[in-house]
Amino acid sequence: MKLYIKEIIWFIVVTLLIPIVQFLFFGENGLNMSYTFETNINDTYVIAENIHIVILNSGLVFFCIYLIRMLTGKSNNIIASSVFILSNIV
Repeated sequence: MKLYIKEIIWFIVVTLLIPIVQFLFFGENGLNMSYTFETNINDTYVIAENIHIVILNSGLVFFCIYLIRMLTGKSNNIIASSVFILSNIV
């Protein structure tokens, strides 16, 4: 299989993994974009819209998956390296 087809498949699988991770951590409300996430940390009350949590989780999922791919592939794949670097920006 050509390299770019393999990378497209990896990218699609990781992208499809994001809603699953979102659902596992936040349940049904994790997939509702009008939902706000509220938590109390010490004396500070934090409220975040769900889209910001989705963006954070997306960056973390891409970072973790492509970090493992970079460590096992010894950074020979320029496409995987590019996605890894872009996930670090998010």
